[in-house]
Amino acid sequence: MTARPSEVEDYVRRSDHYWRQALERLKAGQWEKASELAWGSVVERVKALARLWSQAELRSHREVREFIKRAALQNADEALYRAFREAESLHINFYESFFDPEEVRQTFVAIQELLARLDSYLHPASGPAPTAS
Repeated sequence: MTARPSEVEDYVRRSDHYWRQALERLKAGQWEKASELAWGSVVERVKALARLWSQAELRSHREVREFIKRAALQNADEALYRAFREAESLHINFYESFFDPEEVRQTFVAIQELLARLDSYLHPASGPAPTAS
């Protein structure tokens, strides 16, 4: 059984929506809200990958983290998990507000690269072959 393309596309569409909103909030100087929206964009992209590769429906922060860790290990892509952890720090920033504006901006650059990396897995013709389950 494979995931319906529309299910994967729905996750990607939400991810793109959250990313656009995160960039708008970043420009407006709303660092905490921008942080949470950027984190949400990453989570939706990871959920898309999980649906595509294993039909899994990730329902918790822990499940998202475990999936991406497995994907990174199985694909020998340590940078994937490191980038995910950096994105995760923005989720924490939403609640704790410990990043200064420049740190948020720098992390956004890393997240943009992470989203592109996840897209390379979602579209294997342009990136590594999937093996995570």
